[in-house]
Amino acid sequence: MEKIVLIITVCLIIMFSPMISKVFKTPVVVVEIILGLICGYMGLIYDDETFKLVAKFGFIYLMFLAGLEINFKLVKVIKSTMAINVILYFVLLYTLAGLVCWLFDLGLTYFVALPIFSLGMLMMLIKEYGKDEPWLNLALSIGVVGEVISILALTLFSGWTEFGLSSRFFTSILTIIAVVAVTILLLRFSYMLFWWFPELKKYLIPDNINDKHDQDIRFSISLLLILVSIMLILKIDVVLGAFTAGLF
Repeated sequence: MEKIVLIITVCLIIMFSPMISKVFKTPVVVVEIILGLICGYMGLIYDDETFKLVAKFGFIYLMFLAGLEINFKLVKVIKSTMAINVILYFVLLYTLAGLVCWLFDLGLTYFVALPIFSLGMLMMLIKEYGKDEPWLNLALSIGVVGEVISILALTLFSGWTEFGLSSRFFTSILTIIAVVAVTILLLRFSYMLFWWFPELKKYLIPDNINDKHDQDIRFSISLLLILVSIMLILKIDVVLGAFTAGLF
């Protein structure tokens, strides 16, 4: 009975959030967060394993969408014109996180967790305001860099807490470096492959008119689940796999 109430509560939030958003002229994602907090305070939303699984998959899907939306041209612009500002931004971000942890006597876990970016929020804002907003594209590009840094920090932290300064810890570091390097190489290779053989892209993902078997959905979801599974095998945060699938 309790799980049924939980499902109904979440569905009602999803159903009525757009209507409330129009009334108060507020982004839908903000309304959803506020309603979720209120329902959680009232005990209608609570800790549940099934709910955790659904939430995890939802976050993985959001990271997949983030990979789809990233503008590599804009990233190159940031790299050439704003590199110093971006570096200073992350230095300031982690400095503030360290200061907060020192002042309130928080552990290393909070130092790693506080600077984590919310690409999911950015994705919802892009859906709300459109892709042509320069500030959102800029925030997304910087957010992707922040998300990669956060994933690296979480992987290093989890490896350190689990293995200590042992050989397995350094093996986990080498593994994630290898994954990032292989991803970059495969992306470069795919660009070259599709440039030389453009018909291959249409063969893998046909146009909507010619796609009678929903091949684009089959290919995309299968790639997402395969890369997430590989990350699970390598004991790396599955978010990296979802984002990589979106890039491809």
